[in-house]
Amino acid sequence: MNRLFIVAQADLARRFSRELESEGFSCYTAVPSEDVSHIGADVVLVEVDGAQSFEQTEELCRSLKLDRRLHLIAMVSRNALTTRAGELKNFPCDDFVMEPYDKHELLLRVRKIIGDESHAADQLLTAGDLIINTTQAEVFLSGRAIDLTFREYELLRFLASHPGRMYSRDALLNYVWGYDYFGGDRTVDVHIRRLRSKIEDAGHNFIDTVRNMGYRFRKQEEADR
Repeated sequence: MNRLFIVAQADLARRFSRELESEGFSCYTAVPSEDVSHIGADVVLVEVDGAQSFEQTEELCRSLKLDRRLHLIAMVSRNALTTRAGELKNFPCDDFVMEPYDKHELLLRVRKIIGDESHAADQLLTAGDLIINTTQAEVFLSGRAIDLTFREYELLRFLASHPGRMYSRDALLNYVWGYDYFGGDRTVDVHIRRLRSKIEDAGHNFIDTVRNMGYRFRKQEEADR
């Protein structure tokens, strides 16, 4: 299931969350004043107004788009279009939608970005005998299919997409469970333990525990040892 993150005023965020979830997306929301520096999503939707918050919004989008390399669609208000037209020419985003916002237009633009990305990216993640087919959401170990729950698969896919990088429990909650998840961070430990029981044994070790910090997925050369 593709994940969308919506940064907008509460009413607008709730509206799009309802509409896009009805189309099969998993949606998470935040208001502009919240810290969204650790969000993870296939596409981020950000409301762009022409008020004094414009500069802060532009800085946020620049960070998400250029530093985090997330796909981003700017939802541009009439006010921004009127007062900030010149600055919007170089706004850091993949695409725009203009107010009044239309669900069907937004769906087309989101699906185009996701479709382009799926064709451009390598759809197989490998580490030793482990193969993750991200197109079909399938996992194989030594040629044998591994049965994972949705969260186990999403956790494995995320970690395997960033080999060698350590993620804290809070970061994994934000990336895999979503920014608005209210459960405790020990749920990460539980899912890691279940995931290890399915993909690790005496000859396979893919996930390392970084003491008092979090978890990391081993790089290819480490997984082969």
